[in-house]
Amino acid sequence: MGPFQRLGTRVETHPLAFGTCQSRGGCRREDHRGKPLQPQKSTRYTGLIPYIQHAMPMNGSNVRVSALYGEQWLTPEDQYLCVGLAHCFEKADDGKLVDRLIIEPISANSLEAMSHGAKTSFLHVFSLLLKDAISKTLPSEFDDGVFCDEYETRCDAAARTWMRPRAVDDLMDIVPLGMVKSSFNYDTTDMRVLNFDNIVRDDDNIKQDISIDVYGRKQEEDNKKRGHGDAQGGDDGIDSLLAA
Repeated sequence: MGPFQRLGTRVETHPLAFGTCQSRGGCRREDHRGKPLQPQKSTRYTGLIPYIQHAMPMNGSNVRVSALYGEQWLTPEDQYLCVGLAHCFEKADDGKLVDRLIIEPISANSLEAMSHGAKTSFLHVFSLLLKDAISKTLPSEFDDGVFCDEYETRCDAAARTWMRPRAVDDLMDIVPLGMVKSSFNYDTTDMRVLNFDNIVRDDDNIKQDISIDVYGRKQEEDNKKRGHGDAQGGDDGIDSLLAA
């Protein structure tokens, strides 16, 4: 499939080059006889591709291809989707944690894990159609929540996980369409801090077990102990080393 037939892509070309562009993604492409080529169908999602520009020569002209970020959704509007109200935390300027209720979509595999008893920060889960999620049509249980960043884009991405055969056959009954479920294993022992900065230090490194030591750590520790004992032993320690 050529770059001009991919859905979600705008092509701008010189008037002398073949093909004409459309206003919202894709382009009309012609062969050498002037007959229009039928665009190939594709399930590839390009809404998450960042904006790019690329110039390449073709028949003496430059063609600029730019991906459209979120301008054209390929997921059907009537696709099943789940959104949840998550109990998160945010670190204030004084260092204290403040409660935050966040509304965010839930992928099929995440909801499956929750249905098997996995700990979760979600208080409520609601199932609806993608178009209703985009329009933010939610029940009263979500009134106190704030929508997450990139909410629409994440809804589209999560909805596509519900199109897989496993999700269609076995997982949609966990939360039937239009229902709210609040009986998951809600637990905030492991707090979700929204503005947490993970700073990695050398002390975070996990030491290898001595039985699988491949860096000679045991020998290094033995040498240190031997040197410490020699320092305490004074001349006797030096004589023993010379004798060895």
